[in-house]
Amino acid sequence: VSKTFPAAEELLPPAGALEEALGGDLSVLRLMPEGEIKSEVPHMTITFSRPMIALGSVEDVADQGSAGVTIVPQPEGRFRWLGAKTLIFEPEYRFPMSTDFVVTVPKGTKSILGQELQEEYCFTFSSPTLSIVRKIVTEGPTAKLVFVQFDQR
Repeated sequence: VSKTFPAAEELLPPAGALEEALGGDLSVLRLMPEGEIKSEVPHMTITFSRPMIALGSVEDVADQGSAGVTIVPQPEGRFRWLGAKTLIFEPEYRFPMSTDFVVTVPKGTKSILGQELQEEYCFTFSSPTLSIVRKIVTEGPTAKLVFVQFDQR
């Protein structure tokens, strides 16, 4: 056998692969939730097109900040990273019900490789609205009694 294994040319990425991987602007690929939600919202996630943080142990990666992402109104809770590209916000209890949220990723947000988000990225979601589960109206000799049960506290 006159060749080493594996051949040196097989160890190198294809021509242009590195430039393609590093090129282009930062963008938001996926987000959750979005729009009107019909059930409880356990968390919010944003996935970016490029790595936002260096990979490390779970403990090292988890608390590396929010990348400037804001939620209005801001519920109690924390941001953490799932891998290098996905940011998750976990509310302390759950997202408040009957509330409209606006999530903003600011223009100029940078990936770890230096690509920037060219435009501010906003999306909205709404937690479930209050609805009546049961109502009882009874007529007494001197007054009406009305009982209404809602699906939220």
